[in-house]
Amino acid sequence: MRKIKIILIFIIFLGLFYSKAKLSASNKQVFRYTFSPFTPAYYKIFFNGYISYSPENAKPHKYIINGMYILKITNIYTSDKAYNLKISPVKGRFMLDGHTLEDITVSETEVSQIVPEMYIEMNKRGKIIKSRQGTGLFDFMSFLEILPCFPQNVVVGQRWYQTIPYFNLHFAKMPKLKFTYVYMGKQNGLDKFHILSNQFFHQQEKENNIKTKIKGINFSNGRILFDSQTDLIKQAKVHFKFSVYFIANISPIKTKEENNPIPYHIMVDISFLLSPVQIP
Repeated sequence: MRKIKIILIFIIFLGLFYSKAKLSASNKQVFRYTFSPFTPAYYKIFFNGYISYSPENAKPHKYIINGMYILKITNIYTSDKAYNLKISPVKGRFMLDGHTLEDITVSETEVSQIVPEMYIEMNKRGKIIKSRQGTGLFDFMSFLEILPCFPQNVVVGQRWYQTIPYFNLHFAKMPKLKFTYVYMGKQNGLDKFHILSNQFFHQQEKENNIKTKIKGINFSNGRILFDSQTDLIKQAKVHFKFSVYFIANISPIKTKEENNPIPYHIMVDISFLLSPVQIP
């Protein structure tokens, strides 16, 4: 009798496992990006926040930035595995500490001197394979790197991880930023993804005669709404927020002696909002 019970329990367990596996397989989603080779995609990106810089025991200086640009995304060439995209700012405004550094909202031909043109090679799941850009005061490449690179198959509640290889501040080499992505399922016909981070930095860099200790925290977050009908992002809202302390030791080139360390602190708190826009 006991043997029969064990067999029955085993059969029930197998049935539950099979049902769960079958349900999980049926709920798998396949996400990919689609860029037309004939029609450019246009996105409006708003940003606001600040970057603060301060040496030790000094009052921090905040650089308050805000603005808006329309980005034109042109699919130059499509191979079997990737898109080759050109991303150009066609209209926009950039303000620093309340002063307008650039305003090309009216001009149809003026080229932005603040936001550089970008070229990226991206596979159809969103992984950026190569990228290059011109020179400019402020670039959106870090924002583009945070957009989701989808796994092969995705189910509700699934998590995966991505890393931004750099956050370009020009005057400081920032550590890699790591993010967790969670698929939340459908919301009003769109697929919703959360972006989370609770990353601590503790590393050391050496370049020529400069040794730099880096420590800090990344507590950024965001939300992505993806339209599976068009295979494009409907809205991306990302809040970059991280605090980094640098302690630099500069040694004379011909000796092993180190000078007094130079500590400084950088705080980044910038929000981005990206959404498609129709351009006549």
